[in-house]
Amino acid sequence: MNLDYYSQQLRGDFTLSHRLTLKINELTVLIESNSADLIDSLTQYFRPLVTDHTQPDKTIQAIEGAIDLSDLKWTDWPRETGKAGRKEAFIDGDGYRLVHKVKTGLCMLQTLDGAIIRGACTANDNQVINVVNAQYLNHRQQQGDQLCHAAACQLDDIAAAFAGFSGGGKSTLMLHCLGAPELKYLSNDRLLIEKTEGRVLARGIPKLPRVNPGTILNDENLHSMLSDDARRAYEALPTSDLWDLEDKYDVMVDEIYGTGRLSGVGTLGLLFILNWERTSSTPTEIHQINLSERLDLLAAVMKSPGPFYVDRAGQPLNPNTSLDATAYLDALETVSTYEISGRVDFQTAQLAVIKLLKRYSA
Repeated sequence: MNLDYYSQQLRGDFTLSHRLTLKINELTVLIESNSADLIDSLTQYFRPLVTDHTQPDKTIQAIEGAIDLSDLKWTDWPRETGKAGRKEAFIDGDGYRLVHKVKTGLCMLQTLDGAIIRGACTANDNQVINVVNAQYLNHRQQQGDQLCHAAACQLDDIAAAFAGFSGGGKSTLMLHCLGAPELKYLSNDRLLIEKTEGRVLARGIPKLPRVNPGTILNDENLHSMLSDDARRAYEALPTSDLWDLEDKYDVMVDEIYGTGRLSGVGTLGLLFILNWERTSSTPTEIHQINLSERLDLLAAVMKSPGPFYVDRAGQPLNPNTSLDATAYLDALETVSTYEISGRVDFQTAQLAVIKLLKRYSA
């Protein structure tokens, strides 16, 4: 079976009469679908990026319609350390990767030119959003950018990134920092960095922060995201249960924090690596480190390109390919890096981060 076969299987004979074009920094992405509801949902989500540009760099076809490819010979995509269960499976070929989302049943065909998605796209529009963002992530990594597992905000042109192992609170700390009205939102969970002309560019992706109820309860800026009944129900839960809940809410940044609070690119000046613990009895500490001497923390920064990555020739990446620590260290060499350790204390960390960011950008 080849690329044409899988394209025909996913494409079917649907008429894709609904369209949306987005401008993600320098990349133009056209989304075509047979579902008006899906396009409406994506238009609302990506509204600051909607454009009438007519020459797309990448095209995504999102097709609403059941498909069953369970009889194919899939290979499970390996999960990150500490995570269990099947999430994705894949089939590789010359110039393509076919991905199956195990839980939702969506099938996605990724090539150099874009992607085809087939299944319950409207009900799982967040996965369509991820595929949209994957096109930009691929584009930048094909230019040599390093992908970081980090959130980021910025003051004027200077960005501060927050890295940490999954569940460490990097998005929560970033959102607390956005409580300062002069800061802008740059990215959540994925950050691209490029060392160029004496500085490090930090590029975000248009993925809204997804937070759990505990984050909402502990940040007054986010309280309006919950109804009174939902807030009371969550408040009745033990703190440990709140921390582990998988209920996720999208933070509409421009609605919560006001217009003009979104950014696409900045100069990375500060990197904070969260190495704190909920159960620690030690006060929160923030101290500068030499990242080349703390490779244990560098592991929290580096991020695999993931199952949707194809290289500049359109070839998929082997899932067992090791990340190049040297490339990250080189890119981050001039970035002031801090470890945050001790007890998890978002208020203390927020004040320290904003103080350092203002000092750095002055």
